[in-house]
Amino acid sequence: MTGNALLNERAREELVQKLVHRLGDRGYLDIRVSRLDVYADNRPRFIHWEASDEGYLPDITARKDRSDYLFQVETCETLSDPQTERKIYLFAAYARHYRKQFCLVVPDGCRVAAKNKIFELKSDEQFTHVLGVGRQFVST
Repeated sequence: MTGNALLNERAREELVQKLVHRLGDRGYLDIRVSRLDVYADNRPRFIHWEASDEGYLPDITARKDRSDYLFQVETCETLSDPQTERKIYLFAAYARHYRKQFCLVVPDGCRVAAKNKIFELKSDEQFTHVLGVGRQFVST
C-alpha cells in the first residue's frame, strides 16, 4: 500500500469511528461495522448484484425509526476511484430496490463533489443522501 493510500485508509477509519459514535448517540440501533476490529462479530451483510458475485460490504449499517441505513465513508481522494463509484452505484441501487436509505459520508470539503458524483450516477435522491463531516460532524 502506498503512502497516500495508507493515509486515505487511516482517514476513512477515523471517519468511520466518529460516525459510529455519533450514530449511537443519536439513537441508531443494530449498528454493524465492516472496518473496525471491535465489530468483528457484527459485520454488515455483503451486498452484491443478483446477476454476478460482484459486491461490497458497506462501511456501516444501522436502524432508526423503522428505517434501515447504509453508510459508505469516503475521502475526497477516494471519491473518484472507479471501485468507489461501483460501490456507490450498487449501494444506491440496493437502497432504492429495498426502500432503505443510503448515505455517502465525506469530509465537508468534498460535499459538492460527492453530490455531483451521486447525480452523475443517477442515484434516486429519495433514497440517497450525502452527509458532510465537519466540526459539528454530520450535516445534511
